[in-house]
Amino acid sequence: MADWLTEIQNITGIIESPDKRRGLTRLLKVNHITPEIGKAAVTGNKSLCDALIQQGFDCAFVSVEELYEREAEFAVIINDGEEIDLHRFTDLRCVIDMKEEPVRTELMFEAHKLGIQTYGGLELLACEVISDDEQYERCIMELIRKKVNIVLIGMPSAGKTMTGRRLAKLLGRKQYDMDSEVVRRIGMSIADFFRLHGEAAFRKIESDICRELRDIDSLIISTGGGVIKNDENMRNLSANGIVFLLDRSLDKLIASDTRPLASTIEALERLLEERWQLYKMYSDITIRNDDDYDVSADMIVEYLCGKKKAVIGKADDKPAEVIIPSSKSLSHRYLICGALAEGRTVLRNVALSDDIMATINCLRKLGADITVDDDVVTVEGINGFDKYDGSVINCNESGSTLRFLIPLFAQSGRLCLFSGRGRLLERPLSVYEDLFEVFSKENDVLKVQGKLSPGKYEVRGDVSSQFITGLMFLLPLLDGDSVIEVREPFESRSYVQLTADVLREYGVSVLLEGNTLFIPGNQKYHPVDHVIEGDDSQAEFFAAEAALNKKRITVKGMDHHSHQSDHSFIEMFRKA
Repeated sequence: MADWLTEIQNITGIIESPDKRRGLTRLLKVNHITPEIGKAAVTGNKSLCDALIQQGFDCAFVSVEELYEREAEFAVIINDGEEIDLHRFTDLRCVIDMKEEPVRTELMFEAHKLGIQTYGGLELLACEVISDDEQYERCIMELIRKKVNIVLIGMPSAGKTMTGRRLAKLLGRKQYDMDSEVVRRIGMSIADFFRLHGEAAFRKIESDICRELRDIDSLIISTGGGVIKNDENMRNLSANGIVFLLDRSLDKLIASDTRPLASTIEALERLLEERWQLYKMYSDITIRNDDDYDVSADMIVEYLCGKKKAVIGKADDKPAEVIIPSSKSLSHRYLICGALAEGRTVLRNVALSDDIMATINCLRKLGADITVDDDVVTVEGINGFDKYDGSVINCNESGSTLRFLIPLFAQSGRLCLFSGRGRLLERPLSVYEDLFEVFSKENDVLKVQGKLSPGKYEVRGDVSSQFITGLMFLLPLLDGDSVIEVREPFESRSYVQLTADVLREYGVSVLLEGNTLFIPGNQKYHPVDHVIEGDDSQAEFFAAEAALNKKRITVKGMDHHSHQSDHSFIEMFRKA
């Protein structure tokens, strides 16, 4: 079985030791669990209770006996090492198990069966190590794509074997077909084995296989239709796997003499009635599977690559169509330019991540009137820098938000107070230190004061381009021309060009020649109505799949003239 901590360290390059308090705090954040959920009970580790109280939760540290006695009080249980019978609770909304391995712990498995939202295992371990939202998301997605088992359950003839075969090819994994393994072990057909030895003997062999699979990772597991009849089977398969239910309509299921319990349509009907609630209880995701098996495989790949954020569909006559989620880098830039524009900007297809919400909330502090309706964000411009009231500007954990907005807030002339979570204020900010009259950190607050003037600015090219972008937002509004000289090596040129593209959309001119940015002053931002383009990094998988499998996939939401850093990779496959 995978050493999940080592896997996380290999993906991220982070060698920090896990920390449970930090992990719990981040787990709550990334899953949007707030104090409004209700009272929390902590068992086994009082420091976790202290951490929750600091986050504003109503929380009690209790023994398991007290937990049972006071069960009606609690909406959330955070458990560290105790054995808890969840059947004794009537109104639980969330269970968090502080055990980092396996992917799905025993307590999580029981909570899932009872329909209770549950977290822990691999997700907790990643939260204990990783502090950056984007890095966390990419790490989890990569682990799911490459290491966590994909378990396929469903009725006989629902397509588990064929879908598994297709998935194995797409993901470069090994398929493990349980029925084929049973046949190999018994040396005869399953139908013959049933006639000679009965169903119980068959189920015992099936359970032995499930037990063996518990400690193996990176497989596509196609199960037999009746594997869900034994709770221990699903406990073992779920420990290091995501369970997909392939739901095929009854009229598309095929009766066969080779399937002892599904030899007639009537038998299939009885099985469906008998097993349906078990399939639903044990599955994580249901995939409707009435088309050919490639469709269900592609839908599972979509989930694994986009964590439900991408939407994939396929027409009956092919080709596949993919809608990728919008670019976070572009969303930041369009929102900030919208706040600087005179009038109303409407932005559509905005992915509202924690970092984007941090930018939105900070722009409100700057004086922008912003409304959010699903993925549509309307921004009324600030019309000057005099609306900031000197209160603390919370950038959460978004380095982009902090670096982009420092020059804009400082232009108010006030002492600006920036705060954040995690290690935000430990990130490098040296580029700005010499530009402002006041630039100091004190008691987890960054203090900045001093208006910038038009002129010449020299910036190192081997640091984050976010500093250059922050200057690019402000300098066009000043009453004179400016120049930014970027010293070699200019490592993030594509992101600077991306900013220039967005400024151009708002009617602001910036000329990039070599390593020099020429920025005329006395310009105005003009409002736009714009659809944020898709994130090219999300499209990479589908581009690779199309090229490697010589199939056509239509990826919607992209701009083929984009300057996103991943775009050259996409274009390489597009021309392949």
